[in-house]
Amino acid sequence: MSKKILVGTLLAGFLAFAYGMSANTAPVAAQNNYKNLQVLDKNISKKDLKKMMKQFSKSLGVKCDHCHEQPAFEKDTEHKEFARQMIKMVQANNKKFFKGKKKKITCNTCHMGKPEPENY
Repeated sequence: MSKKILVGTLLAGFLAFAYGMSANTAPVAAQNNYKNLQVLDKNISKKDLKKMMKQFSKSLGVKCDHCHEQPAFEKDTEHKEFARQMIKMVQANNKKFFKGKKKKITCNTCHMGKPEPENY
């Protein structure tokens, strides 16, 4: 076998291997094709995002269409914009007051299954 063929074969094998590795290690957000995550971690898995959305829904006693315009879930709505502000508030308070602690505040801490907290 000539050196050119050997080098070409090794190079092709290396490129195929490298391409396969990069395809498997691509950022999760790119794999999930999220279109409008602004506050949540862009690398969140689809499974974890669904779990989080279900927690929001349960904590506020609402369905998806409370914040999302269906089927265009990525479209901004008034409730979605407000939810982003609330998420930032919860994240900031947890970072400031509950860093390193197991228990943290969540939407349910104040909302307790209602769209607006009792003492709003």
